[in-house]
Amino acid sequence: METHMHSFSVRKSISRSTSKSPFSKFIAWADRMDHDRLIILVATILIQGCVTVPFAMWSMNAVWVYNELQMTIITIGAFSVLVTNLAVMPMRFTIPTFIICTMAQIGIIVLNIIYLI
Repeated sequence: METHMHSFSVRKSISRSTSKSPFSKFIAWADRMDHDRLIILVATILIQGCVTVPFAMWSMNAVWVYNELQMTIITIGAFSVLVTNLAVMPMRFTIPTFIICTMAQIGIIVLNIIYLI
């Protein structure tokens, strides 16, 4: 009786495509932005101090109604952006804080303009 040797090779090839979530892409992008901290600090303070906060205050004054809720949102938004910038927090906290506060202030502006019309 003859013995035959057969060699078998098993290829184990599993290709798994992992796509990153938008949140993890944003975190990676924000981490890369840490070296441009000064530019982002200047841009956020400029946009908050010269554009969104004055226009939100103007729109609140234009409707001739002093709304404490709107004033509180504007104030907390402005100070939260300043605190995250001046506390030298990572960009993963600074950029979302700026975006959320700016959107809230733009919402106040739009709401007051709609009220005027």
